[in-house]
Amino acid sequence: MKPTRNELSQEFLRGRNCAQCVLGRYAQSLGYDVEETDRMAACFGGGMFMGDACGAVTGALMVIGLAAEQGEAKEKALAFEEAFRAKCGSCRCRDLLGCDLSDPQQEQAAVASGKLIEYCPTPVLAAMDILDELLEDVL
Repeated sequence: MKPTRNELSQEFLRGRNCAQCVLGRYAQSLGYDVEETDRMAACFGGGMFMGDACGAVTGALMVIGLAAEQGEAKEKALAFEEAFRAKCGSCRCRDLLGCDLSDPQQEQAAVASGKLIEYCPTPVLAAMDILDELLEDVL
């Protein structure tokens, strides 16, 4: 079952990142438990701590890599990225948030203002919607 925006905000407040939330939703269907997938995705939040690829994107790409057949993974990954860009405008964390989380001052300001908690459920839910559609025959 897909989490609500409020549930995701609570997960972020507990210290989980976007990649962990996306990958964790599919953990059991992929044969993992959430503790394992949280460790797998621990370094992918905040655009891999560099403001690059959004954690929702990297988490989704991990799901695709684990769920898709080897020959289909690239095709599904490219389809995911195209759909995510169409829905969210970019696949880069700094573009989506309007700040660079690799800069400690900008990260602190984003956390203090609540921007992360308010905004980040949006790309996470978008990623889940796209994955549900792309992988409906697999998951």
